[in-house]
Amino acid sequence: MNFYAEILVSDKKASNGYFHTIKYPLLPPGSLFDEYYIFPEVFSTLTSAVQKLEAKHYYDWEYDHEKSKPGHPAFKGFGLATNFAPDNLAFAKLPEGLKRFLFSPFGGNVLAKILMYHYVPKTLLLSEFVYHEKHHHHEHKVVSLWEAEGDDKSFKKEIEVPTALANSTLHISIDKSRVPLLDGMFLLLPLCERG
Repeated sequence: MNFYAEILVSDKKASNGYFHTIKYPLLPPGSLFDEYYIFPEVFSTLTSAVQKLEAKHYYDWEYDHEKSKPGHPAFKGFGLATNFAPDNLAFAKLPEGLKRFLFSPFGGNVLAKILMYHYVPKTLLLSEFVYHEKHHHHEHKVVSLWEAEGDDKSFKKEIEVPTALANSTLHISIDKSRVPLLDGMFLLLPLCERG
């Protein structure tokens, strides 16, 4: 289930299915923005950029109290997205004048385009699968990136995904390779690069 909620009793039959007793309550995952905010030493420039552009709603997925009705919960934000989050080191590689411009009152449009180019809405990229959300009905299309051939689960795939920036796509190369550790032992290493 997660790393902390230890199962105390499992597979108890109920009239509508099965239930499990756990030691601690499950906490829903935070939004992308919340996750970046937890690591300021890595993502403080990104979170500053998102706050400057008032774009937090693109990274959030939360319950909408105003639009929800009994039995019909409504949510706002984006529940399914992949963000290739530029960290502080990536922003540090930009020329100092460009950084000052991006965070000035005049650079907001350019900064927004940079963040949109790193954001893939309605798509979740994993090392072995791609989930696409269709329309607003939360229908999902799952695409497997590999076909198992024996015990070798290594593969290299290249896919192209549309970004939030109009008419822009990212070329993604996913490489999951078997790396020999010791005689007869292997480690699978997923690697995702974008071009």
